Amino acid sequence: MKGSSNVFLVKLRLHGQDVNEVALESGREYTFGRSSDCDVQLQEQPGISRTHFRISEVDGAWEVQVLSKFGDLNVAGSPVQNLKLENGTVFKLAGYDFLFFERATSVAQAQSQAHAQAQIEADSYEMPMAVGQSEALAVPAQASGNFPARIAPVEFEGSDESTKIIESTVAVGLPFLRVIDANKREETIKLEGRKWLAGREEGSQILLNDRKASRKQFELSTSPQGNFIRDLGSSNGTLLNGMPLAADELKAIRSGDVIQVGQLSIHFEVRDPNFERRLMVVPQDVLSAVPAVAQPQGGYEMINFPVPSGPGGAVRVDGTGGAPMIYDGQGAGDFDLEARNAKNKKIRFYAIAALFIAGAVYFLQDEPPPPPKKKVEAVANDPFSKLTPQQQQRVKELMVLGKNLFMQGKQALAAEQLKKLHEILPTGYENSLAIARECEEQAMIEEQRRAVERDLKIAAENRVIVDQNLRQCEPLSNTTLNESELRTCLAPTYERDPSNPRIEEFLNKIRARVAERDAKLEKQKDYASAVAAGKRLYANAERLEKQGDLDGAVEAYGKHVGSRFPDPENLKVISRSKISSMKANKTAAISKYLQAAQLAFTNQKYPEAVNNINKIKALDPQNEEAAELNANIQRQKNAKLRSLYEESIISEGLGQIDEAKKKWKEILETDHQDGQYYKRAKNKMKAFGGS
Repeated sequence: MKGSSNVFLVKLRLHGQDVNEVALESGREYTFGRSSDCDVQLQEQPGISRTHFRISEVDGAWEVQVLSKFGDLNVAGSPVQNLKLENGTVFKLAGYDFLFFERATSVAQAQSQAHAQAQIEADSYEMPMAVGQSEALAVPAQASGNFPARIAPVEFEGSDESTKIIESTVAVGLPFLRVIDANKREETIKLEGRKWLAGREEGSQILLNDRKASRKQFELSTSPQGNFIRDLGSSNGTLLNGMPLAADELKAIRSGDVIQVGQLSIHFEVRDPNFERRLMVVPQDVLSAVPAVAQPQGGYEMINFPVPSGPGGAVRVDGTGGAPMIYDGQGAGDFDLEARNAKNKKIRFYAIAALFIAGAVYFLQDEPPPPPKKKVEAVANDPFSKLTPQQQQRVKELMVLGKNLFMQGKQALAAEQLKKLHEILPTGYENSLAIARECEEQAMIEEQRRAVERDLKIAAENRVIVDQNLRQCEPLSNTTLNESELRTCLAPTYERDPSNPRIEEFLNKIRARVAERDAKLEKQKDYASAVAAGKRLYANAERLEKQGDLDGAVEAYGKHVGSRFPDPENLKVISRSKISSMKANKTAAISKYLQAAQLAFTNQKYPEAVNNINKIKALDPQNEEAAELNANIQRQKNAKLRSLYEESIISEGLGQIDEAKKKWKEILETDHQDGQYYKRAKNKMKAFGGS
C-alpha cells in the first residue's frame, strides 16, 4: 500500500446489511463509536463504546487501534487491540462487520475486492441461536449492495450433516408473539399481514393488558428487509432485550428477542407453520439413507435439532443398535420395554425431521455441495488418533455436550465442557476451538450487557434519589439566604449528579434574593445618610437664628428648603414657616426703628437717631429709607457740631480752656460715638485732663 495513489475505503455492514462506506484520506485519522463526536457514528449496540477504535495512517500504511477498555475487535474469531490493515482485511465489533479494501483499478484488484466482500458475507454465516440467545449468534442477513447474493460454503472442521440440519431451520416463516403476564399466564398470538399495532386501546392487533401500557404502545412491521419495531411515543417506554427504544425510531427485531412493557414479557418468534406437515411427506428414498449411529460401550449421543422456537429436542442413540430413545434431560436411567414402545412414534418423528431437513437442503441447493476434502495429513500425525479409545470417546462426548449447550444458549456451560475437551486435546476436535472462542466472545458481550444493565439500574436509582432530593430542597431554595445551607441539603444530588441544572437554578434563586436584600439595605443606608444631611442644614439655620443672625438664618433655612434630601420629619415645613416669620418680624422691626430714628432726629437727639439707623442696617443693609434718613441726620448733625467744634478751637487758642471744654462736652453729648467730632472732642478732653 505504501506509495499507492489509489483510494482506500472501509465498508460497514450491520447485521448483514450495508450501512456506510468511508473513503480514507491520507494524513487524517478516523474515530468510530457511539458518540456524535466520532468521525463515524455507530448505532447503539451492546459492547460498543462512545469512542471505540481509531483508524489512522502510520508510515504510509493504515492501522486500526482499539481505544475502548471494554471490548476488543474480532478478527477471524480472535480478539485484537491493534491491526495493520491490508486489502481485504475484515474485522468485527458487536453486530458490525468492517471491510477494508482498495478501490479497484484493474481486473486483478477487482477480483481481490470481490473475494474480500465474499469473505465478509461468509463470515456472517454463524451458528443460529435458540430462542433468547445472544444476537452474536444471529441468523445471517440477506446479501445486499455490492456483495454477492450467494456465497461459496465456508470450509470448517465439523459435521456437514449437522450443519445442514441447522441451516435448514433458518427458513422464512410467520411471526408469532408469546405474551407472558405477571402471573406467568401465557398467550400465543399469530401475526398475519404486514403491520401490527400494540396497545391498550380496543382494536389493537396486539392488546396489552397492563396499566403501564399506553393506548398506542408500539408497532411491529415486516418487509423484505426484515422485521422491525417502533415505539409510538409511549408514556413509560418500551424495552427491547432490556434496552429502551427511542420514540418513533425503527429498530430491527429478530426471532428470540424479548419486548418488555410494564410487567408483560413479549417473546417475538419466527416459526415455520408447515414444519410438521412437511415431516409427514418425507420420501422413502430419503428415509432409506438414514446413517447408522453407533456408540461403543452402550453410550449415547445427544443431537439437538433446533426449531424456529423453543429449545428443540435431543435424540439418544443407543450403541447396542436398539431403537433410539428421547433424552429429556432429567437423567439417563434405563427404560423398560413398555416405555420404549410408548415413545416410538415420538422418536420416529425426530428422526424423520432430521432426515427430511437434510434432504430438503440437498434438493433445494442450486448446485450439489462440493465433496468433502480429503485429509492430507497421515493418520499418524492426527493428534486425535494418538489418544486412547477412552480419551477419544470422552472427547466426542464433551464435543456433543458442548455443542448442545452452545446451541441452547448456555455458553458458560458449553465453555466449561469444551475446556475439559481441550485439556485432553489442546489442538481441538472438529470446530471446538471456534465454538470456544465464540463462547468467550459471548461471555464478554454478556458481561458488557450486564455492566450496561447495572449502569442503567444505578442511573435509574440515582435519578429517583436526585428527584426526591430536589423536591425536598426546593422549598428551602425559595426561602433561605444561605447557600451553604442549601448545598448541605443537596448533598445527595451533588454526589450523584453534580452537573444537574436544577442545582444552579436553586442557587441562582438564593443569589437573586441576597442581591435584592443587599440592594435594599444599600438603598436604606443612602436614604438614612440623605435624611441626616437635611437635618444638619436645619440645625445650622437654627443656630444662626439663636445667634441673632437673622439674615444668615433666613438664608440657611432657605438652603434647607431648597435641598433634595428626604424629609421624613417634615422639617422643611418648619423652615418655610420660620423664613416667613423672620421676614415678617424683620419688616416690623425696621419700621419701628425707622420711626424712632425719625423722632430722635426731629428732637436733635442724634445719638439715639443713629442707633436706630444702625439697627435698621443690621436687619436690612440695603434699606433705602434708612439710608436717606441717616444722610439727613449726618448733614444736620455734622453742620451743627462743626460750628461748635470750630468755636471750641478758637476758645482753646485764646486760652479759654474752660470755655473750650464746655463746648467739647456739648459735642460729646450731641454726637454719636462713631461720629468724627465725638472722637475729636474726646481726644481734646483727654489732652486737657477732662473726662
